[in-house]
Amino acid sequence: PVDGINLLIEAALHDESDKVRHRMLDTFRFHSPDPRIEQALSHIAAHDCNSDLRTKAQQALQSLKA
Repeated sequence: PVDGINLLIEAALHDESDKVRHRMLDTFRFHSPDPRIEQALSHIAAHDCNSDLRTKAQQALQSLKA
């Protein structure tokens, strides 16, 4: 079976298009809490070259923890 969360995480971390990566971050808030999502968001927030994506990941992390 295909693991949809892993596909979203892979796209958020590795897609060449920042637009696609932004969309993936937007979808995370609609999923049940999952440690893999938190790990991906933490990685993006700490290490991504795109400051907009880092900010969006930080905001998503805050909303997951709220």
